[in-house]
Amino acid sequence: MVYGVYGRNGAGIYFRWERVQESQPYISGMKCKKFHNMDEAVDFIEYGLSHFYRVVPKNKRLNTELLYEKKNFFSYLTDLIA
Repeated sequence: MVYGVYGRNGAGIYFRWERVQESQPYISGMKCKKFHNMDEAVDFIEYGLSHFYRVVPKNKRLNTELLYEKKNFFSYLTDLIA
């Protein structure tokens, strides 16, 4: 299972529910959903950030390479839209 997580200050991919719970105090307005694969989780994150928080990066797509780099992490919004 993969957990897609996003909030007003960034987004992340987690493979362990415990890590999602540990990160919750640091993610403003956190939204989380469980998926069967990473692509679905990244789509969830992109949709949420662009529609709910109106994040529109310069190239019209989030820098999702950061979301694939490692397990159980959170990237701040400035890193994702750079």
